[in-house]
Amino acid sequence: MRDPTNPSSLSAPPETIDGAGPSGSAARGALAAELKHLVADVEELARQAGALGGDEFAAAKARIGARLTAAREGLAHAGERLAARARGTAEATDHYVHEQPWKAIAVGATLGLLLGFALARR
Repeated sequence: MRDPTNPSSLSAPPETIDGAGPSGSAARGALAAELKHLVADVEELARQAGALGGDEFAAAKARIGARLTAAREGLAHAGERLAARARGTAEATDHYVHEQPWKAIAVGATLGLLLGFALARR
């Protein structure tokens, strides 16, 4: 069981969330783990709220606040990475369509026909 008043019971440091690692899935996993630990810390603090003294409660509250800040930063970084990736994909698609217009028209027409057949069968 995790103890929000004990710093050694807290999990991975926030710097593992920012996606500096080699893969995006590792960053997503670290962010998900951080959010799970944050929820567990808040639940534990709520259970222990009556038993903690003023100083212990304030220290636990500060640690949970730091966790929440780290989680928010991780979500912001993930959103920025997702937006950058979407922009890159859109630019690559735009470039391909401009370089290969007839292939793009053929793919679009084929998808339209397949979708039309699928909807007509219903």
